[in-house]
Amino acid sequence: APVVLDEDTLFVIYDQLGPFTPQVRAQAIAERLARLAKDPFTRIYPVTAADRASTSELVYGEMVVMTVTDRDAEPSGLSRQELAKAYAQKIQAALANSREQFTLRTILINAGLAILDTIILVVLLVLFHKTFPKLYAKLEAWRGSIIRPIRIQQVELLSADQIAAALTGIAKTIRVAAVLVLLYMYLTTVLGIFPWTRGVSAALFDAVLSTLQVIGQAFATYIPNVISIIVIIFVTRYIIKLIRLLFTGVERGAITFAEFQRDWAQPTYKIVRFLVIVFAAIAIFPYIPGSQSEGFRGISVFLGLLLSLGSAVSISNIIAGVVLTYMHPF
Repeated sequence: APVVLDEDTLFVIYDQLGPFTPQVRAQAIAERLARLAKDPFTRIYPVTAADRASTSELVYGEMVVMTVTDRDAEPSGLSRQELAKAYAQKIQAALANSREQFTLRTILINAGLAILDTIILVVLLVLFHKTFPKLYAKLEAWRGSIIRPIRIQQVELLSADQIAAALTGIAKTIRVAAVLVLLYMYLTTVLGIFPWTRGVSAALFDAVLSTLQVIGQAFATYIPNVISIIVIIFVTRYIIKLIRLLFTGVERGAITFAEFQRDWAQPTYKIVRFLVIVFAAIAIFPYIPGSQSEGFRGISVFLGLLLSLGSAVSISNIIAGVVLTYMHPF
């Protein structure tokens, strides 16, 4: 089991000592070293190796930091005493390195860096506060001049007011996103400067990174499903166009079927189009993200129940209309 201090592996424990497994021993040693390294008020002692009958103890002041056994020394090819001295030097160097981060000079430098980061954050926030309102005013001023309505012949799809409002909304969204990113970068940077809060900074960074990785993996996983949905929609669209051409020809008399009235063309086209759309929706359903989850299925059943109970009269009228249409009583 490795002994880790400040993300650096110092050495590896192999032997079980009494009821303590190598993993438990390594964790206890790492906790002791971390406590010594992060306490700026602890006196600095040399790490010494004290040889016993069957073990060697590494002592820091009055504290026994760890015990080295013959089994711990076997993989290294050194004797227990030689390995204990080597471990003592490693621990001494690691503690000295960690203590440097807690000296008054280092703390003052870190505080200066934190103040510098805060100043940069404030400057950027003030810049956003002054720049984005000017951008909003520009978009408002461009309404009707640079920002023109979108038309197809005489039909106005989007007015200038709608386009300007949409662009303003996008600019506001960008501002909020930029502020959130700045705050996140500021927190991770400032917390990462000080040794006491580096763990919090790493946890915050890992949380966001893992979330982005999950989103990216989910997006990559569902790309084939999205492509399948697009293909189904594309094919369904052209099938409906083909069916429309067929029934338009029947309505005009260019295409005839025995015992099929011309005035049945439009209602039959609408019924067939509805059935094709339903079939396409059924084909798309398995490719929708989360469609296989129990929650999604429960909601689907609930909506189906509401639809069946609430539209019984409407369905009866539709069936009656279809019967009257094809029986041709009038």
